Amino acid sequence: MKKRLLCLSVLLGGMILSSLSTALASETQYDSAFEAQYDLFAGYSEDEKVLELPNGGYLIGEVELVDATSFNELTQDYDIVYESYNSKTNPNSITVAEAKENILKELTDNENAVEPRHGGYY
Repeated sequence: MKKRLLCLSVLLGGMILSSLSTALASETQYDSAFEAQYDLFAGYSEDEKVLELPNGGYLIGEVELVDATSFNELTQDYDIVYESYNSKTNPNSITVAEAKENILKELTDNENAVEPRHGGYY
């Protein structure tokens, strides 16, 4: 009985600690806004196509903005599609390398850019 209680305690303690460390690891700390913006493309090749979206941000891949209430059971698709974006086929797409250059230029040109004093979480 004591062994079961001990094993259960160790198991529960390990589960709690592992979930806590996962949550903390996902809060990456950056020294500047530049690092945070530049890190958006970590893991992507420099020649991969990205699309800068009208409301800010970048898209890698394809997305459709739809009216969620317009789903058609018969066609298994949405009847109302507001916008559709595809970074591979859109003529306004740029490479990851160009996007990084644009971000760097925007941050260095913007004198009013807010930088965290002691780093920040993004």
